[in-house]
Amino acid sequence: MFDEANPVVERKVEDYIPPRPFKQGDTVRLADTSREGVLLTVPNMNGVCFVQTGSVKVKTTAKNLRLVEKKVEKKPAGSVKKRVSSNMTRRGGMELDIRGKMGDEGVLEMERFIDGAIMAGLSQVVIIHGKGTGALRAAVQQALKRNPAVKSFRAGEYGEGEAGVTVVELK
Repeated sequence: MFDEANPVVERKVEDYIPPRPFKQGDTVRLADTSREGVLLTVPNMNGVCFVQTGSVKVKTTAKNLRLVEKKVEKKPAGSVKKRVSSNMTRRGGMELDIRGKMGDEGVLEMERFIDGAIMAGLSQVVIIHGKGTGALRAAVQQALKRNPAVKSFRAGEYGEGEAGVTVVELK
């Protein structure tokens, strides 16, 4: 274990002939440190090249490189898998807390939240804007009036947060 951690010790590297010439973007292993990385530059006439291992760029020689072949998944003939992904993340529940935000910032975040709630199939959400001066509440309610996905909205009742929340029913 001491030998692996000691950076001063020079390790012997056995001879290796790659199955094909190195290309930029290849996944390689550094023989002296056993770290994997991506080949940034092909070896020049002197055999010097650069490899990105994690967040570190390493200058090394071609003799120190080992080509790592990626395993290719074999798919049965005729089967096609389709994957749909979204960069929308579902928030924790049916509430959005925008207390302390400026009007425009809070409205923008609320509109994104409502879009995500519609995609998640929610029928009712709660926007927590706080009581304060009422400016954020007014901005939120003005935006809700213009939003075509909103069926109705109302101020919170006793136990819901009263004037500090707006309960929104979605279409």
